[in-house]
Amino acid sequence: MKETSSERIITDDYFAIEFLPWDSDILGYKSGIVSFLPSLPQKGSTVILALKKCLTQAKCDGYRFITAKVDADQFELTNTCIHNNGILVDTEVCFSKKPVKQIADDDKPCKKTKQYWDERFYGVAESLHRSRFYRDPEIGSENAVRLWKESIRNHCLGRASYSVIYFNSSAPVGFINVIEQNNVSNIFIIGVLPGFQGLGIGSRMMRFYEMKLSESIHEMTVDTQLTNISALKLYVNSGYRIKRSQHIIHFWL
Repeated sequence: MKETSSERIITDDYFAIEFLPWDSDILGYKSGIVSFLPSLPQKGSTVILALKKCLTQAKCDGYRFITAKVDADQFELTNTCIHNNGILVDTEVCFSKKPVKQIADDDKPCKKTKQYWDERFYGVAESLHRSRFYRDPEIGSENAVRLWKESIRNHCLGRASYSVIYFNSSAPVGFINVIEQNNVSNIFIIGVLPGFQGLGIGSRMMRFYEMKLSESIHEMTVDTQLTNISALKLYVNSGYRIKRSQHIIHFWL
């Protein structure tokens, strides 16, 4: 859900913090994301001091909230972030699958569309209690709902490359937002309205999505939280396999 600008803070050639204007507007305070540059050592006191210096500079520049994503196998870097008052709020798992030729059929409840919006989709935002935004009490459930509502609406209205919509009679009750870039098709979010969950709608939308894939797509990916057992089962049963996992760390300045 990030949108970056050219504003960057780089400290000691190890870290870079990028401003997130969309997140900042929704939350009401200056937010950013830290990335780790190739020159970063794997461990050592130099890294601890450099990160502390970077965060101090960010605070002086008006930042209040910083997110970091650390590969789960980088234990020292994760510990360094926690040592600098970072909060480990979540673990994100990325699944990957190679496209397999599917026999195209007419799944009438599903529709592929560039833009489609229905305010009932806001109900999905209110049910995403496993996301990192809900899990951080500093953000608060009200802001977490606002972030997801705005993001879902923006993607359904064109930020996503396209959406798959599932209809129960004429009422939309589920959707998948898909972002295609560099021959990779990524599911940004898959959502089913409360009251229709557990009925196999997610699996049906996934099958339809794969049948409609462009010939140019070489890989399909999707991310979810380690604690989201139902999503993990859905992706594994759909043939996806774990590609990587990352610790999500929040810094409050």
